[in-house]
Formats: sequence, structure tokens, C-alpha cells
Amino acid sequence: MVQEQATFEFKNVTGTIAGFRSPDYAQGISVGGYHLHFITSDRTGGGHVLDLMSEDATLAIDHSSGLHVELPETAAFLYEFRTFLTGQQNSLDWPCYLWVK
Repeated sequence: MVQEQATFEFKNVTGTIAGFRSPDYAQGISVGGYHLHFITSDRTGGGHVLDLMSEDATLAIDHSSGLHVELPETAAFLYEFRTFLTGQQNSLDWPCYLWVK
């Protein structure tokens, strides 16, 4: 958790938790481990889930083995990404595509 992250505690509320689990080696592209978000049913509160207790819940799991990442297509991003991949600072006029599977 970020040291300066604001935290809120919700009690006796209903809502939805959505998130995903990524393997530890995906850290950087994603968050290694579980990454969950909560939003109240009335949409007035929510955020990252750091801890959870529930007396009544329904769980649904989507078993997906693929990950599609879309990166910005700005010249600045492509330049920075090309520099990262090649170690060279060259022109901006090249296409860059990344698929993670």
C-alpha cells in the first residue's frame, strides 16, 4: 500500500467487488497477486480493497488465461518505449505493437 494512500472503512453496506489476480512475474505490467476494487450499490463510495469480511456474498470467477494490453500511441510514448527496447534514441517514425499472451 502507498504510504500516503487515503483509506476508508465501510460497514453494513452492499456493493460489488471486481478485480483480477496476476502472477508475481507480471509485476510492472500488472499488480502481482490480487488487485480488487469495491463500489457501493448506490455508487457513492469505493476504492481498492485492502481487507474484507462478509456475512453474505456471491462469488463468480472468470478463468481467463490471456491478457491484452493496449499502449498509448502518442509519439512521446512510442519514442520512450523504443528507447527502452533498443537502448537507442532514434526517430519516432516506426510502428510499435505489443501483444502479451
